[in-house]
Amino acid sequence: MQDDEDQLDDTVLRASDRRRATTAPGQLDDTFVRPGRHRTPASSRPDQEAGLPAAVPSIRIGARVYRLDRPVVVGRRPGPPRVVQGPVPELVTVPSPGGVVSSSHVLFHAAGSTAVVDDLHATNGTVVRAPGAPPHRMPSGASMVVLTGTVVDIGDGATIEVLSPYLRSVPPGGRESSGPLLSPPSTTGPSRTPRERP
Repeated sequence: MQDDEDQLDDTVLRASDRRRATTAPGQLDDTFVRPGRHRTPASSRPDQEAGLPAAVPSIRIGARVYRLDRPVVVGRRPGPPRVVQGPVPELVTVPSPGGVVSSSHVLFHAAGSTAVVDDLHATNGTVVRAPGAPPHRMPSGASMVVLTGTVVDIGDGATIEVLSPYLRSVPPGGRESSGPLLSPPSTTGPSRTPRERP
C-alpha cells in the first residue's frame, strides 16, 4: 500500500467569500498545500508514452558521438575510476603527441537532460568555452554543468563538444547525426515530395 502522501495531488483551500468578508484583511489568505514528495510514475513520462528514447545529452569527440546514458572518461590512456557507482564508464582515448592531455583527463556524465564535466585533477587543466562566453579554466578537480554548444578543450587540439539531449537515435552501423529528435512520420496521410526547382 502506498503512503497517503504519494496519493495526494496539489490542493488549494480557499475560505468562503462570506467568511472572508468578516475577516480582517491579511488575517486569512488562500492556503496552498503541497505534499512533501511527488513522484511521477515512469509509465506516465511523455517521452516514454510516445515511444521516444529518454532525453540524454551527448558529446562529440572527433567524428564520434557518445550518448551520456553512461559516464565517459576521456584522456590519453583513460582508466576507470577507483570507485564506480552506477554504470561502468566508457573509456575514450584521444591522441596527445605533446603529452599535454592527462591519462584520465575529464569525466562526462548526465544529470537528467543536462551534461556535467568533472576535471579529474588534470595536470595541464581543462578550459570550458560556453556559447557567447569567454573561455573559463576549471579549477583542478572541479565539476561543472555544461550547456549545449559548449566546447571543452583538454589540450593538444583535443576538444569535446556538448550536444543537445534531443538527438536522433543512431541505428547500429549507421552514421551519427546531430539533428533534432523527430517523431515517426505519419503513415495515414498522403506522402509529399518537395518540388525541384529548375
